[in-house]
Amino acid sequence: MSRQLLVIGFSARAAAFSALRAGFDVVAIDHFADRDLSAACPAVRVERYPAGLASAAARWEPGDWLFTGGLENYPRLVAIINRQHRLLGNAPEVLRRVRDPFALHAALAEAGLPAAPVRATADGLPLDGSWLCKPRRGSGGSRIEPLSPATDLSGVGRQWYFQRRVDGIAASAVFVAAASRAALLGVTRQAIGAAGAPPFGYAGSVGPIRCTAEQTAAWRRIGTCLAERFSLVGLFGVDAVVQGDTVTPIEINPRYTASIEVLERAMGWQAVALHAAACRDGRLLERTEGTPGVLAGKAVLYATSDVRIAASFGKAVDGWNEKDDWSAAADIPHDGAIIRRGQPIATVFAADEDEVQLQQRLDTHAASLRSALEPV
Repeated sequence: MSRQLLVIGFSARAAAFSALRAGFDVVAIDHFADRDLSAACPAVRVERYPAGLASAAARWEPGDWLFTGGLENYPRLVAIINRQHRLLGNAPEVLRRVRDPFALHAALAEAGLPAAPVRATADGLPLDGSWLCKPRRGSGGSRIEPLSPATDLSGVGRQWYFQRRVDGIAASAVFVAAASRAALLGVTRQAIGAAGAPPFGYAGSVGPIRCTAEQTAAWRRIGTCLAERFSLVGLFGVDAVVQGDTVTPIEINPRYTASIEVLERAMGWQAVALHAAACRDGRLLERTEGTPGVLAGKAVLYATSDVRIAASFGKAVDGWNEKDDWSAAADIPHDGAIIRRGQPIATVFAADEDEVQLQQRLDTHAASLRSALEPV
């Protein structure tokens, strides 16, 4: 069985590192080819994202591949890459259906599960922020805004939709699916918005969080419904809002998601190994459990102004990472790189049994990295 695996997407680092831990020979193709990724495996930077991904993938011998965040919104591109490489993941026809917010709402409603109402236009909707204007090709919470009198609807067309805002705790569950079955791997709490980030931008995760028996049952019903209705295979994530024991799905991410590496660190299993077994063989593998009570967290550091990556930035990260089997920081830009305001700079990690101390460690890491940035 071939161990070569192409990992392709806007940012390939997290899934690529998971695949490396699982023993794959990884080639990463993404928009950054950051310093740590380039040091770990062959990494190809594609400036023309996503248009340049197919030609970059075509340079490699036929083999297996998987996609990461963003490519679920481009099923035609996925089909083009499939002509040469074998996809471990959800096929283009599956992506078209599961990423359709109206098909998702219908599937959940027909199964008797909570579903946030969606509309194709803003006609008749209140302008009080109780509805959100969302891009159909959204990823990571970018370009989402509350519907208000200030919302510019002049350019809103078929590539946008409107969803009722749901109040509660932002959470994300990770599943692996095969043969219309779904196994719940864990749940994380999401951080939405951060200094420099878009208002609804993904800013990190902490987990695994403890769920009540009712919440766990709700998550499992959601996973089973989606696996059966959309024929999902491999890893997928469900972003949802939790209110008491009610879990309301907001969006489905049919691939390796940003919160998965938090669960991998805390619980000890290898997500891409589980993904490959489900996609290749239709098997749901047993998974190991980490140390009871241990929480892992990640935080995305965003630029609050235009900055340059100083040499001291990379040196600080190197010092941290030498002390830990898992990186204390990742997605490290090359020295001299310019990061524009509102763009992600890097990711920091921590683990602890106490969530308050975990957050303090994340904040300390983030502050240390900010001190190594140079203004442009």
